[in-house]
Amino acid sequence: MLYDSESRESKIIKQKITNGNEIQMSDTAFRRELISWMRFNKKQVNKTHNGLCYNVLGFPATPKPIGRKIVGMFLNPKAQNKTDNAVNASASHFCVFCVKENNVQNWIDLGVFLERFLLKITSEGIAYSFSNQPCEIPSLKENLQQELAVSHYPSVIIRLGYGKEPKNFAPREEVMVHN
Repeated sequence: MLYDSESRESKIIKQKITNGNEIQMSDTAFRRELISWMRFNKKQVNKTHNGLCYNVLGFPATPKPIGRKIVGMFLNPKAQNKTDNAVNASASHFCVFCVKENNVQNWIDLGVFLERFLLKITSEGIAYSFSNQPCEIPSLKENLQQELAVSHYPSVIIRLGYGKEPKNFAPREEVMVHN
């Protein structure tokens, strides 16, 4: 489903993102896992070739223990909602991808479709970012499904728009081919 950012549905989505941030950023285990995926300096980035990289997030490089401490101080619902509210305000559309049945095969099929969709919009110069909080929390997912009046299960939410050209990119792990 594609919704203009000024639509009633987009207002519902934005509220659910805010609710999701309040739930997730208040969860110690969630914050701990999120921080475990952060790479605070070039040495970490080169070692792992994955994660949320300091330069992509706009942070200066720091030693891992200092970076973890600093990020931990600012990783909270209020700060996350401030950031998300700003980027949500600049989005032109929200797109909610749903699956007919909430099972592995439908998730795989959605992944294949999503890959093609994202490649196509990227080739057209359209920027996107994920806002999956409402789909990651069962109670919000159920509520989102009801309020959007969709018969299928919301599984992925992205915001769309025209953004600035990114200055930094996250590294990717090498593809392993198994024979």
